[in-house]
Formats: sequence, C-alpha cells, structure tokens
Amino acid sequence: MESAKKGCLKGLQQTKGQDPSAKSGRATPEVGAIIFDTKGFNNILNHNTCPKFEKMKKPIQRDSANAYSKTFVPSIQNRLKSTFPVVGFSDDDIIELMELCAFDAVAATPDAREKPPICDIFAELNWIKFDYAQSLSKNPVSDQKPVNHTFDKPGASTFPVARAIYPDFTHDNGMIPVFSAMGLYHDELSKSEAQATVDVGGLSTSWVVPFAARAYIEKMVCRDDEFIRVIVSKRVVPFQGCAVDGLGWCTVQDFTSEWKLERLLYIAS
Repeated sequence: MESAKKGCLKGLQQTKGQDPSAKSGRATPEVGAIIFDTKGFNNILNHNTCPKFEKMKKPIQRDSANAYSKTFVPSIQNRLKSTFPVVGFSDDDIIELMELCAFDAVAATPDAREKPPICDIFAELNWIKFDYAQSLSKNPVSDQKPVNHTFDKPGASTFPVARAIYPDFTHDNGMIPVFSAMGLYHDELSKSEAQATVDVGGLSTSWVVPFAARAYIEKMVCRDDEFIRVIVSKRVVPFQGCAVDGLGWCTVQDFTSEWKLERLLYIAS
C-alpha cells in the first residue's frame, strides 16, 4: 500500500510536469486518509468486517474454483510426478506454483518482460484453465456484505470533499466486490466449462485485477446532465441495469436510482 501510494503520487507529478497546460507551483498531492485493514479499524473494503461471510465453511466461490481445478490439476501432478517421483504435489501446490510464475516475473525485472523458467512448466491450456479457476474464486455471486455509512456520511471529518480526483489504493480482493456493488459484473460463471471472457461481460481476473490493476471512475458534466462511467484496466465496462451510450456513459440519476434499488433489495433480504 505504501509503495502504491508513493508510485501514484510520483506518477501524478511527472504527468503534470509533462502537461504544458498544467498550473505550475502547486503542492505535491498528499494522501488524505488511511484506513487500515487490520482488526479494530472501520474498513468497508475489508472482507473480515463481514462475519457472516467469514464464518462460511465453504464459500461457493472457493468450492467452485476447487471443483473446476480438478479438470487440469491432476494431469499436471502426473507429469511432475514422473520428473520428481519423490515429491508429492497437492492441488494447492500446483496452484501456488502457477501463481509463483507471475510473482517471479515482476520480481525478476522492473517491467516483467522476461518470463521466468518456472512458467514453462505449464502448457498454454493449463494457463487458460488456471485463469478461469481464479475467476471462479472471485465470481461475485454471494450477497453477504456489510453496510457502513460512518466514513462517507455528511460532515465526516475523515473524508475530504470538493476534490477533482480521488485516488484510492486497495487489494485485488477488495476491488472486485466494489465493481460488483457498482453493477459492473453480475454474470454467474459456469462451474463446469470455461466461458470466453467476452461472453461474461469481461469478468476475468487477468483482465480485471492483474498486477498494478487500476480502475477509473469518471464523472462528466455536459450541459445540465451529469454522467458517470468506469474504466477497468484500460477497458470501458458498462453498468448493468443502467442505460449507457456507446462510450459507456450512464447518467448519474440512472446510476443512483439503480443503486438505491439494489440497496432496498438488500435490506428486504
């Protein structure tokens, strides 16, 4: 989080320095509020604040991902067993080895252009199925969630208002629930057969939350109307339940009306 904060602020300053229309002499932006995701802090983005979710023995997403992993993990285990007969690789070991490929890539070089040797252990089809299993583990189909208004209520001293830009930093596990709550990804993924990302509204962990994932929530005022849209990892993602134009813009009125309806349905449940 600290490195993300420093990197973003540095990037903002560098971009401003390259913009001839930018006003010079302005102070470097500062982080206005930090909400820790540890026990005792009122953090709406931390899933640990939802006891009902944490007490679930087998969340449907995790159970679905584990079941789908059975379609490709055993063949990898058998292949590695022939090379390393004295080593037993569990299902979790295989998944973690595949995850290590990405971490090793970003750790080995500044721009992650070089593919580490460990990545070559797995075939292209393995990676396609791995990606889908990861997407299943994040598929936002559960409806247990906390509702928290203490941080953004009118007059809250910890929330800075009247700013032109609000950069926030969080974890990948915190981003997808936010996107789902905003009405971006509502399609339920098949638990038995991989679906093309374009057929499920762009829901894929490699598309939505890769390393250095980012999302832009843009607001535009045009004459008497206000519009909003979301860009996730350089892709415009249209709101579901909101009338959007060809560029993904939705009126703020439509967006808030849909959000209020979702909240009423949540309260009723």
